[in-house]
Amino acid sequence: SIHPAERPAMPPPTIAISSLIPRPRVSARRRRSRRPRLPREAAATEGLRGRVFSGTSADAGGRARWIRTVVAASVPAMEATLAGLVLDGKYRLTVPLGEGGMGVVYAAQHVLLGKSVAVKLLKPKLASEPIALARFQQEAQEVSRIGSPHIVQVLDLGAAPDGSPFMVMELLEGETLYARLMENPQQGTNEVLPLPTAANIAAQILVGLHAAHTRGIIHRDLKPGNVFLTRTPDRSDFVKLLDFGLAKVLGGDRIAHMTRTGVLLGTPTYMAPEQVLGRKDVDYRADLWATGIVLFRMLVGRRPHDGRSAAERMAADDDGLRPPRH
Repeated sequence: SIHPAERPAMPPPTIAISSLIPRPRVSARRRRSRRPRLPREAAATEGLRGRVFSGTSADAGGRARWIRTVVAASVPAMEATLAGLVLDGKYRLTVPLGEGGMGVVYAAQHVLLGKSVAVKLLKPKLASEPIALARFQQEAQEVSRIGSPHIVQVLDLGAAPDGSPFMVMELLEGETLYARLMENPQQGTNEVLPLPTAANIAAQILVGLHAAHTRGIIHRDLKPGNVFLTRTPDRSDFVKLLDFGLAKVLGGDRIAHMTRTGVLLGTPTYMAPEQVLGRKDVDYRADLWATGIVLFRMLVGRRPHDGRSAAERMAADDDGLRPPRH
């Protein structure tokens, strides 16, 4: 086998979309039975964070529609005080939806159009850090130019009253793959998906990544928590890739010179060996590695490498590239 540092650079592979994506039929009765039914507003007001709820809501015409929403477990109570804040005179924040390493995401509504959107705000503690600011702005600008239905759409970019940036994205209804798998972080196990469902999800991930890679954009943090499953009028489990906050732009990354060699960027379980080594020449193959780990988990129901800590699992990744246990 060839060590990743010695692999020759190759252009992104061409993907035959129609041949990769099976479209399994999913029973509506089976899908509804997976989660307790509760409206979005009740989920927020009851403080039942960190779980996926299903229920019904009504659109502007009064028609009932099916919704699923994830209420984040880690959004601090102090962040909820931002509810009601109007940004740029256009976007009124309503309820917090989730929190990542760099930002907090809120559901919001355009005050004039009444359109529901999602707003991601950079955390105040990072607003004064040049790298964090550059990454946040680069994420909004680069994601907006990918133009793939499998990448979350960025609609606007602005500044909050304190000067920290925010980006406006499409509001998705559904759940993350992490929630679908019901992962147990302590044991490293998760639910197993049927083969057609797992293949369908993995193929759509590859389609979204291909669109990003052809634009020279590497995600570098692909994991179940950044894979969102929504519904369209003609199919279920439609994949949207989220959070390009650690993305790398090949040939024109304004942040590359600000990141030291040896700095680890990514989530340990899904990091390719070259990421574990902290190399700066990481390319699109790191995303393909992460997709393989995601597919493994969907089909097998656990992490591919042994290790009680993230450090042990990263060492297994780089220890001669040994294959995962069976």
